[in-house]
Amino acid sequence: MPSKDYVYKTSGSLEIAATVYYRQDEPRSSKKPIAIGFHAGGFTIGSRFLFNSNEIDALLDFGFVVISADHRLCPHVSLYDGPIEDAKDAFNWARTTLPDLIKKDVNIDIDGDRIVAFGQSSGGTLALHLGSLPNPPRAIAAFYAAAYFSDEIWTQPTPGADMMPPIDKAFAESVYDEAPASMTIVAPQQFIAPGTMPMPNLSVPRDAWMALAFKEGQHLSRCVKDGDFGRVDPATYFSPKFPPTVFLTGTDDTFINPKFSKQAHAQLSGLKVETKLVLAEAGQHGYNFGMEKDDVRFQETVLPGYEFLADHV
Repeated sequence: MPSKDYVYKTSGSLEIAATVYYRQDEPRSSKKPIAIGFHAGGFTIGSRFLFNSNEIDALLDFGFVVISADHRLCPHVSLYDGPIEDAKDAFNWARTTLPDLIKKDVNIDIDGDRIVAFGQSSGGTLALHLGSLPNPPRAIAAFYAAAYFSDEIWTQPTPGADMMPPIDKAFAESVYDEAPASMTIVAPQQFIAPGTMPMPNLSVPRDAWMALAFKEGQHLSRCVKDGDFGRVDPATYFSPKFPPTVFLTGTDDTFINPKFSKQAHAQLSGLKVETKLVLAEAGQHGYNFGMEKDDVRFQETVLPGYEFLADHV
């Protein structure tokens, strides 16, 4: 599919990029809406290229121009000052700056006022944070997003982390000797099986740092840095003015407990916000990774999230 890369922000010498996907062979009777997405990776690893291309293609089918945005990665920067701030800046760039750029570069008209957001895992958390903006997305799709950071589960070892081999702390801490980053490449061999997240590469300090933090139940606190969990918790900002939101999660997710998506759906429903909950039966964390568009599970547990977005533009 055609795409174009842009640098939407710089931080010091670090360029932070987004890739814009589009179709040029369609009739253009009106301006296209925008869907901006944020990748998984525990705020620590991953990149804008981590999304399943079938999901980007599905959004293109609905008539969107699709943006996948990088953000600065922890632990060199705090969660609030890095990923959350960058997600907001990427969203505002997409609303205000991209329309003129994409018109000039590929002659496509897009409507910065008709914009929605989506994200997976930590990216779902970032997408939810956009709901607190003065001009928020028209709708949000949050796949197995992390939230409710006052829950004690966030201070406990992540289930399954005890199966990882021992990690040398000095090696993991050597990540701080590296330059700050806004993306990492996830190698094909890290994808163990469809329907699950890629495994961290423990021969790389950054991945080892993240894995060790999960093993010790300290990942969230080490990303937050200042102990202010409230301001990085998207549920803090839920209100009757929050955008329509769909939550999607696997029922067997042991990495981010599905209770958080259920709780968020219930809380927004109680606030009279339009909301929907999609449960992937027996789905693990990253249940949609590697799914094909003709898979019935894609039709039942992934596509409804993007249909929800399309219904609101």
